Amino acid sequence: MNQSEDAWDFIDMDIDDVAALGEDEVDIDCPYCGETISLFLDLSIRRQTLIEDCEVCCRPIVLSYTVRDGLADDLIVRTEDDI
Repeated sequence: MNQSEDAWDFIDMDIDDVAALGEDEVDIDCPYCGETISLFLDLSIRRQTLIEDCEVCCRPIVLSYTVRDGLADDLIVRTEDDI
């Protein structure tokens, strides 16, 4: 299966299953200032990399994660320089 097909696997799910995936709130430590911030991760996408600004120091935090069994897994938090 190619990556494009894999990214769209949720399309075959029942709409109630997609709604059940929803979001997951996680607390992370900013890799720049060390402050703990809360973020919501979209669990309807199997794999995702996104950039969120720290609420405290406003620097870009790179988050990568996969979704397994309806939960965020393999969460990696990095600085923009680590990409």
